[in-house]
Amino acid sequence: MDRLDLLEGAPGGVVGLEEDDIYSELELTQDWSPDNLEDGFSLSQVDSARVYASAAIDAIDIIPRPKFAPAGAKRAMRLGVFGKFLLGLSVLANLIAAEELRGGISVAEERRKLAITLSGSNLGNCVVNGNCFSSLPYTNSEVCEFTTDVAGVLSVSSFATEANWDKLTVGGVMYDGTDGPDGVSVAAGDTISWFSDSYVSMAGFEICIGAPCTATTNPSDDGSSGDLYCINGGSVQGVAGMCTCTGCNLGFGGPSCAVCAAGFSGSDCSTAEACVATTTATDVGSDGNFYCVNGGSIGGTAGQCTCTGCDTGFTGESCHSTLHTAADMDTLFNLVSSYSSSWSTSTNTGNNLMANGDSAVLSTVTFKCSDGTCADSERMLYSDDSFGEVRCSSDDATCVIDGEEQRRVIHVSGTGSGKVTIRAITIQNGHAQYSGGGIYASTMAAVDVKLCLFINCQSTSTSSYYGGGAIYASTSGTILNVYGTSFSGSVSGGAGSDIKASSATIIIHATCPVPYSHLVAAQGK
Repeated sequence: MDRLDLLEGAPGGVVGLEEDDIYSELELTQDWSPDNLEDGFSLSQVDSARVYASAAIDAIDIIPRPKFAPAGAKRAMRLGVFGKFLLGLSVLANLIAAEELRGGISVAEERRKLAITLSGSNLGNCVVNGNCFSSLPYTNSEVCEFTTDVAGVLSVSSFATEANWDKLTVGGVMYDGTDGPDGVSVAAGDTISWFSDSYVSMAGFEICIGAPCTATTNPSDDGSSGDLYCINGGSVQGVAGMCTCTGCNLGFGGPSCAVCAAGFSGSDCSTAEACVATTTATDVGSDGNFYCVNGGSIGGTAGQCTCTGCDTGFTGESCHSTLHTAADMDTLFNLVSSYSSSWSTSTNTGNNLMANGDSAVLSTVTFKCSDGTCADSERMLYSDDSFGEVRCSSDDATCVIDGEEQRRVIHVSGTGSGKVTIRAITIQNGHAQYSGGGIYASTMAAVDVKLCLFINCQSTSTSSYYGGGAIYASTSGTILNVYGTSFSGSVSGGAGSDIKASSATIIIHATCPVPYSHLVAAQGK
């Protein structure tokens, strides 16, 4: 029997129905939910239907079920008691059937907004807002689960949790600290888990899910549909309706790289304003505001700020590094080398006197293994999962590390959460049997080589798999940047007489590092 036929008419109109039909139909009315209604009805209308249905079911609970007799009199009497409820339901059903309640936001549209379901034993500040989920700021001991009702890509608006302790897990991968799951794809039904411990709480996270934004060349694309035009360079990030451009051309900013970024001015945003000293530790100079950590005077322009005249014992672009000096090979080795081998007794570990982030400043002398301690018979310096800076005191490459045609000069295996910077050093006569006579970087290391000279470095293997007489970078996740550096006399028996990468990324920059950023880099100079 059709639902509308059952519910049509006045209270007396139901006389003649069987008892099971009436109870079944009243129970059906409780299923008037977004999942069981046609597209086009608002959630408020569905809620109204539920109110009517609940009232009718309550009436059944209150009024004893009639004992139906063959004669229709007793049946009519019992049915008339709650006929007013059926009348209300019949009117509602007829209006829905006639589509007179249509208008506003449809159930399907509202459902599409609810792309995530929240659950958990201790929600704290965990919330869901449309296609976004967050805990801002989060509280201690939160345990939340966000279940994605649609497939899409995650776009991180903000992410700051206690590193190593408070974790968001997506697809079995845990994220903490400032490393959020930006750009990670999720499927419908995936569960994203969040846990915070009972100690430190931080700013938290806000993440949205949707179709990934796409870069276009149409100036009218504003990102609302997922298509966005970055006017002055940049890469498109985010999900539909929340698209932005990042990495705009120098001087430009804003969601579509259309306006001058902070610290830049002029009709074409090309005028970099002078850097300004601040007391805010997070000011890194991209907008001209820069914090000199340990004394020093501010210099440079927006995007190229630096500190000079740091307090005694400190160095670095922001006077952040503890300064260590090295005038002989033993001291240099004990500052930089940190590798320890459990299987080789011929490897010297070194004292690793540099704490992560410190700087070793070399005197303008030549450092050789024949004058002091080195890592082993194949390497002079071996840094393992450490980061910091090794630079020449004069910033002009008059500090020399010489491999004496016997050893690789520097091996960097991983850099932890930072990077190793090698600046203004002459690396000469480096020798490796397989790859990287001057520098070998591996195991997701981050290395910057700035203003260096590589002279007569070589790798001797004839296999095309190896190579890079001067520099070799290997393994996925390893990134090596080269600025203002020259090579001469490099030799490789394999591939790449100067430089070779295997699964790693090597970027040769056509710009000069601070404080020479105003100069134009020229190949071969």
